[in-house]
Amino acid sequence: MEINPSSRFRPISPLERRPTPPATQAATDAGEFSSTEGLQRALNATPDVRPEAVARGKALIESPHYPPDQTLQSLARLLALDFSTSQPTASNPPADS
Repeated sequence: MEINPSSRFRPISPLERRPTPPATQAATDAGEFSSTEGLQRALNATPDVRPEAVARGKALIESPHYPPDQTLQSLARLLALDFSTSQPTASNPPADS
């Protein structure tokens, strides 16, 4: 991947390093894990497929207005920008791999 320093986007500043907290001792008492039983029951009761989400997805697919034109235009601009900066030219020869 080539980094273009003349991009119109501001560079990302490096993250500040924070000290890592010391590791805590592993719990050996089974009583400390009692709350996970409730979590496991809730997980087992959760369906693998959410019918309302599937119905919403099907409705979106069938809609002639999805995705919105503005979203498609924004995506097209981003792809064109990336395509235009990644094409080799006389002043921008292809990078050797």
